[in-house]
Amino acid sequence: MLTTISSVLTYFLWDKVADLLTHLQATIMRPAVMIGTEDRILNPWAFFAKKYGFLPLIGGGSTKIQPVFVADVASAIVSSLKDNGTSMGKIYELGGPDIYTMHDLAELMFDMIREWPRYVNVPFPIAKASVYIDGFPMSQ
Repeated sequence: MLTTISSVLTYFLWDKVADLLTHLQATIMRPAVMIGTEDRILNPWAFFAKKYGFLPLIGGGSTKIQPVFVADVASAIVSSLKDNGTSMGKIYELGGPDIYTMHDLAELMFDMIREWPRYVNVPFPIAKASVYIDGFPMSQ
């Protein structure tokens, strides 16, 4: 419950800060999950899969995300700096061109590390409870 309240407050505060910054003519970039050479999603998955020989997929990997390549985010930032001020005071939601399920991304990761895909389905209620268990792989 504390995590839920904390995330709601964080989102609320971010929304208020973004509102304030747009009044100050700041350009705000809000990227989706970023993927790239040293990302925080595929690399940890690959490490986990190599170490333990499987990958836990929460809800069978049905959650959908629209990851964006880190170089595309950098390009958007550079473009906003080079424009004639048209991006000032605006918020940009940056996402990639494709929507993937977590299972799709896991398949790509297993192809990259050249391992046979092995998954363990973790139902949503168990995954939610595991967040509160210190040292459990999904809480790190």
